[in-house]
Amino acid sequence: MVGNPELQVILNFNFLLPHPPGLVKALVAAGADGAHQPAQSCRPRRRSPRLEGVRHVVFRLEKDRYALPLSAIKEVVATPERFTRVPRAPASLRGVMNLRGRVVPVVDLRALLRVQAAGMPATKVVLLDRGRRELGLLITDVDGIESIDKVASAGAGSGPTVRGLARLGALAITVLDPDGLDAAVAHAFTTR
Repeated sequence: MVGNPELQVILNFNFLLPHPPGLVKALVAAGADGAHQPAQSCRPRRRSPRLEGVRHVVFRLEKDRYALPLSAIKEVVATPERFTRVPRAPASLRGVMNLRGRVVPVVDLRALLRVQAAGMPATKVVLLDRGRRELGLLITDVDGIESIDKVASAGAGSGPTVRGLARLGALAITVLDPDGLDAAVAHAFTTR
């Protein structure tokens, strides 16, 4: 039986009280574990098609749109006024920045992905969460967080940084692989 005594009384006198359809079922479901919880509707919840996909942070790099899984991103911060250069670093490494006492390497994503610079300023740094360390990616701007349902394969020539291509309304989005980006940065340091 149900562990909540108030709920047992309601169920025992159920035949005396008028109630909306499904109320008893909701009360039983809400109190089945013995904890007092507010009753929830018994109507099946319709899931929005936009909520079924994986949530991604969609951002711009020049005029093109890219996305990274939200689970791989720690935070997005404004670009600092200047970066501290690292001697003998690859061209894609813009430098390091001090973020609340942590030294974070920042990679120019344009240089890493070999995107032609069109003169649009980079205004944000996306911080990838790589376990005990972080990797900053310099981008043009962030568009928002969107659910992406299907990611089509990008083809053989796309490289390890690209997971695939997706559509968001009328927009084509290149979905990046966080592990592939991390590997590409490590490869840039080893093959100078």
